Amino acid sequence: MGKSGLLKKFLEQKTNYNELAKHQIDSYNYFVKYGMNKVLDEIGVQEINIAEDEQIKLKLSNIKIGTPVIKEVDGSKRILTPLEARTRDLNYMVPVYVDIVPYFGSRECIPKQTELYQLPVMVNSCICLMNNMSPEEKIKAGEDPYDPGGYFIINGTERVIVNFEHIASNKLILRKKDKDISVRIDSSHNGFTQKHSFEKTKKGLVVARFSMFSKEPVPIVILMKILGIEKDKDVVDAITAKDSEKEDIFLNLMQCDCPTKKECFSYVSEILNIKEEDEEREKAIIYQKLDTNLLAFIGTDENSRIQKAIYLAKIFRKLILLHNDKLPDEDIDHYSNKRIRTVGELLENLFRYSIIGKWGLISKLQFNYQRLLRRGKKIVRLEEMISQNTMTKQILRAMATGNWISGETGVCQRLERTNYMRAQEHARSIISPLTPSQEHFDARELHCTHWGRLCPVRTPEGQNIGLRKYLAVGGQITEEADKETAEYIYNKIKKLM
Repeated sequence: MGKSGLLKKFLEQKTNYNELAKHQIDSYNYFVKYGMNKVLDEIGVQEINIAEDEQIKLKLSNIKIGTPVIKEVDGSKRILTPLEARTRDLNYMVPVYVDIVPYFGSRECIPKQTELYQLPVMVNSCICLMNNMSPEEKIKAGEDPYDPGGYFIINGTERVIVNFEHIASNKLILRKKDKDISVRIDSSHNGFTQKHSFEKTKKGLVVARFSMFSKEPVPIVILMKILGIEKDKDVVDAITAKDSEKEDIFLNLMQCDCPTKKECFSYVSEILNIKEEDEEREKAIIYQKLDTNLLAFIGTDENSRIQKAIYLAKIFRKLILLHNDKLPDEDIDHYSNKRIRTVGELLENLFRYSIIGKWGLISKLQFNYQRLLRRGKKIVRLEEMISQNTMTKQILRAMATGNWISGETGVCQRLERTNYMRAQEHARSIISPLTPSQEHFDARELHCTHWGRLCPVRTPEGQNIGLRKYLAVGGQITEEADKETAEYIYNKIKKLM
């Protein structure tokens, strides 16, 4: 087969109606099969305060998914099809069941299966009624046999969750512009992302800036001492073994003037305005904040502190090499430094927040339990504590308005049905989180790494130009591989080279 034959075969496959929304459906299927259970494993056992000195523990596990049904006024239930959901302005959803295991003290009780919430169904996904139908059966059910799906039906309206572009998580990006030198990393852990920026000031001091120290940055050497590398000699050895690179480290140690760990704690407590008479209590607060906020992807427990200190030493050395032009800076708009957040990941974050968020399921359980006790009920059943509407309302509100829990807007949009191709194009759109009203010239420009991935022509006029992109015909969004799979692929490629 010649080049023209290969190209023809490729285009036939990519323009097949089943391929146009494949990335949407694959991402949603992953969320349904693995994503929800993964979130429950991350959450683990949750403590609920039922009195001043009394707690119960609950663990959610073993997700099971039902079929799309509708409950009529007379109480009867029957199968709900996408066509009926559109015509009757209904939500096309399925019930999701979960096993709730209560713990009283160290004793694990019998798990109780209950309905957790109603999950919106993506058309043509693995849990959709249209999934295994033949074209003839779809026509009989009132559906278009060539509709690729990839959208939801909320209140009778077809809505699509668009793809969001963001900076790659947990990856160091070196930046040098004129005399400004910095290292950026977006630390992501359990669905929550925090931006970290490490800079070298005009005085030569290397500082860290993240959520704890957003107003006033803190020197890296002070953080290293707090996290376990206490002696000045150990700090120098952790950063570099080359004498030519040690001058910047000595300068930082002299400017900080905090030779002991105790002085480092005092320095940080003054910045954070922590006023505790008990020194141990003060240290515990600082450690708790650092464990949670600083480079959380490395770990959030006591054992990960020394690893964070070593990672900070690595960042310090990279800044020195970048300043001395021994290390090239990186282009943040290069697509190797970008990732696409698809529907599965966005729903996973929403699912996590609807359980452990401020107004989530766990908070509602605690409120319901205390409310029933105040009414004089001595024995409260687990079913009475759980409100299925809590999570369902939060998810439907986000999908109806398009406002997501991370502050992003326009995530879920009404599917454009101007014509067949416009509908498929909408499902393949990619939106940047940058503000359209600001310039962002570099982010709007066409980049050489867009070739073959994004369409170089299709972008709207006006404020959104260059910020809203579309997948090219040959563009494909892959799922993130785990460490074992990545190593297997790497070894296979290495053998071929």
